[in-house]
Amino acid sequence: MARRTSKLTKKRGKPRHRERRQYPYEDWPAFKPVPGTDGRLMELDLNELTPEQRAEWDRASAEGERLRELHERVGKKLEYRQNVRDGLLPPAWVSAPMSAVAATPLLPAAITPVPDVQQQPARYVAAPEWIAGEARRLKRANAIPASIIFKKDFAKLLEENMLQASKGDHAILIHPVKWTYIKNNLKAWGLWPISAIR
Repeated sequence: MARRTSKLTKKRGKPRHRERRQYPYEDWPAFKPVPGTDGRLMELDLNELTPEQRAEWDRASAEGERLRELHERVGKKLEYRQNVRDGLLPPAWVSAPMSAVAATPLLPAAITPVPDVQQQPARYVAAPEWIAGEARRLKRANAIPASIIFKKDFAKLLEENMLQASKGDHAILIHPVKWTYIKNNLKAWGLWPISAIR
């Protein structure tokens, strides 16, 4: 019985990477090797460019600078949002109450109340710090229900207490976080299992 031959594969052409230019402007006469490097490094002599080439080079340089600034701006914004999410920085709305108080018109001198004690400014508390303190307070007061046996239930209890504290306690400023964030970090903060809270 004759042996069957496999199908002929499509003839391959030259690899594309051999046809690509190593540098974007290597076909310009002003693109020359750096002396003393055996041709391994190339540089562009801007004085030998034609007006059209100089215009193209300036356009490419300006576009590269714009992209670099855009990447830096986006990177800083993402880093700030991540720090706010993790409770390391106060959110942008923290300064809003102070600006609103400054914008309110002053009362007449006859009815302006004179405070006896100067009020202290509200203190910002990071979410992990507040959660750890609240968990220890609940443990000392035996206020953790016996029905809580899962991390999800304990995280929801802490989230509810945090929301109430952020609305009712004016001495501190808290940026409330979701129960999912609390649940994912309970063990890292040393708050789970409940018996491990000190």
